[in-house]
Amino acid sequence: MSSFNLPPSTKLRQKLKTSFEKRVKSRKIFEDIDAIVLTHKLAPNTINIPQTNNVVEILIFEITLKTKEIPKKTIQEIKKLIPIPILFHFRYEDNFSYGISLEEEDKFYFSSWNEKIEFNFNDTNLEKVYQNLVKKFLKNIDTIPNENLDFKKIIQFDSKINKLSKEIDVLRKKRDKERQFNKKAILNKELKALQKKLEALKDDMR
Repeated sequence: MSSFNLPPSTKLRQKLKTSFEKRVKSRKIFEDIDAIVLTHKLAPNTINIPQTNNVVEILIFEITLKTKEIPKKTIQEIKKLIPIPILFHFRYEDNFSYGISLEEEDKFYFSSWNEKIEFNFNDTNLEKVYQNLVKKFLKNIDTIPNENLDFKKIIQFDSKINKLSKEIDVLRKKRDKERQFNKKAILNKELKALQKKLEALKDDMR
């Protein structure tokens, strides 16, 4: 489990569950959560990294769960209450996971349980720090040869790759289950076309 390796100046122990419960329509969305604690605040006065117009600070929340299931609806509500970049650190017994929101979009990324991630909190400004955190959650980041590529383009690329990969996986399963030779051949042709499309997309990023 990561200790984040952040300076003491960023550390907090602010309990927020009760406060959040008072600000939502239904407390039921918090019933599978034991505690929500603001553990770190990354801002110019705590980590000595300048802010930008888009990212003035980054928060880290530790959420202790009663079940081994990420409370995604709860996370969405928290983001509505605090519309700034938040890195979520989930804990259930001896298990851990992470999550982060994609700012300006209603989208979240989550790690697998007990997936070790080495986060980097050092860069020239807080916006780049945030972008580096998000990149740790992108499954296709290793296929991007140019690390200096525009962040929005990287996000778009990862999204397109994920979508095509899911379509390929669904079509492959459908083909493998098909018993009729003619239909199987048609599905196989469609599958190869999608695979070529996927490779072409990767080539465009090189």
